[in-house]
Amino acid sequence: MSDKPSVNKQQENLAATTQRKKARYLLVLLQWLGISLLLVGLVWLYIAQQRQHTDITQRLQTISQRIDKLNMLEDKLVAMNKDLSNKQVVEDKAPSTQSSGQIQQIRLQLQAADVLLRQSRYLEAIQLLQGIHWQLEQGNHDISAALTAVLLRSLEKDITYLQSRERQPDSWQEQIFAIQAVQKFLASQVSDTSVQKPDIRLYDVIMQLNLAQQAAANQDSVMLQRYLRLSVDRLKSLFPATASATELSSATTSPSKLDNQPVESGSDNSTNNTINHSADKHSTETNDSNELDRIKTLQYGDLQNMSDVVYLLEQMIATPPTAVTLTTTQVLAVPENNQ
Repeated sequence: MSDKPSVNKQQENLAATTQRKKARYLLVLLQWLGISLLLVGLVWLYIAQQRQHTDITQRLQTISQRIDKLNMLEDKLVAMNKDLSNKQVVEDKAPSTQSSGQIQQIRLQLQAADVLLRQSRYLEAIQLLQGIHWQLEQGNHDISAALTAVLLRSLEKDITYLQSRERQPDSWQEQIFAIQAVQKFLASQVSDTSVQKPDIRLYDVIMQLNLAQQAAANQDSVMLQRYLRLSVDRLKSLFPATASATELSSATTSPSKLDNQPVESGSDNSTNNTINHSADKHSTETNDSNELDRIKTLQYGDLQNMSDVVYLLEQMIATPPTAVTLTTTQVLAVPENNQ
């Protein structure tokens, strides 16, 4: 009986010892876990501090760089203000380089319009001028307001003029139409049996007029004048009785020698002769004057005789074709310093 309590006591002591060991192990484990957590926390704090320090350093560097840039910009602004103040008077007196370049660009566009007009391409020239007008109206340029207003007015005038001429033949085309009318009349005279001159001579004039027509088509004023003059001289040599309007005018205004002859008194025959001569002269002058008025209002579709042909050709020589000159081109022809 005495052995059982001792065994139980030993068992209880053993169990207590085991529990103490477990408790001590658990306590040590908890201590190491706390130490580990503390170390991790310290490491995390160190890393966070380093990151914060790096961020602050970078921010300070960025702020320093921005301050340096602001200082540089301030210095540049001060320098620019000085330059602008120094150049202000010069810019007021002379046009800027950009303004001169824009004016030169308009000149080039007007030259292109002149080329189109020489080719009788009126619609394209009008569209080009309308484009220039639109560009100036937008105001996106450095041209002075006064010059812009003048250019806009001149462009409007040019556009209106070209629109009125768009459906009409130009001066070169009118010359060609007149030459063709003369050739048609001469060709009818060649086939007319009442014409006594050989056909070959009129054909020579027609060939000269063909060359004149080619010169008009090429807008060669010098050659056109030359062939027209040769045709007139040839017609006058073929038809010596042909009188132009100038010759008729001089004939109607020149006094006759018979008008200045004295009338002998008592001579009825002399008086009658003088009266008859005066009547004939007056009738001739009246006819010449009527012919002169008709010729002066002659159109190239109303040719009736060789005098009409000669007068028409002489009028073509006296009034050669002229190129269309744009008002805007004349405005920009003024030197820029005077604009």
